[in-house]
Amino acid sequence: MLGLLFFPLQAYALWLLLRIAFRRERLGPVSRRRAALAMLLSLPIVIVPLLVWLDDAIRFTNVFDRSELRGTVDPSSEEGY
Repeated sequence: MLGLLFFPLQAYALWLLLRIAFRRERLGPVSRRRAALAMLLSLPIVIVPLLVWLDDAIRFTNVFDRSELRGTVDPSSEEGY
């Protein structure tokens, strides 16, 4: 819950979970379940805002898509220059 209020804390927690996931020592069964549960609860907090940001970025770039403007101005005319 604190990760929602303090995003740097959430990023730090995910970094620690990734360190646990890729270290050579193995966790016991109980610790492995707890780490997996923590990862499952933490990932949506990071992925959902990332997807929202990507959607906004895609929509923003589509505003400046010039393919819709092609053919609207006759290049041989002096109008608009």
